[in-house]
Amino acid sequence: MREKIQKILYIIADALELIMAVLVAIGIIVAICAVVPQCIEVWKQKDATQDIIHVLEMVFSIVIAIEFLKMMLRPGMSTTVETLIFLISRHMIVKDTTPTEDLLSVISICLLFALEYCLRVGALNFAKRKRHKEKHKEKHKETQNEIQSEIKNN
Repeated sequence: MREKIQKILYIIADALELIMAVLVAIGIIVAICAVVPQCIEVWKQKDATQDIIHVLEMVFSIVIAIEFLKMMLRPGMSTTVETLIFLISRHMIVKDTTPTEDLLSVISICLLFALEYCLRVGALNFAKRKRHKEKHKEKHKETQNEIQSEIKNN
C-alpha cells in the first residue's frame, strides 16, 4: 500500500514539475518579447550606459531562466553547473562589484569547471572499469565452460 502511494505521489510530482517547466518556458518567451524592444531602443540611443546595463541584466536573467528550464527538463551535473556559472557571471558583469568580489567570482567559476571535469572524468573511469569487469567476467565464464567441457569429455 505504501509503495503504491509513493508511486502515485511520484507521478503527481513529475506532472507538477512538467507544468512548472511549461510555465517557466512561457515566462521566458514573454521576457524575450519584452527585452527585444528595449534592445532596439538602446541600439538607437548608443550612449545610454545605464540602459545597456539594464538590458544586459534582463538578457542574463533570460539566459539563467533558460538554463533553469534545461535543468528542470534534464536534471544533471552539467546543466546545474552551467546554471551556477551563468548566475555568477551575471552577478559579476551586471552588478557593481569590487575587484575582490570579481576575483572570488572568477575563482568560483574555475572551481565549478574543475568540479564538472572531475565528476565527468570520474564517471568515465567508472564506466570504463565496469566494462572491464564485465569483459573479465565473460572471459572467466568462458574459461570455466571450457574446463567443464574438458572434464566431461575425459
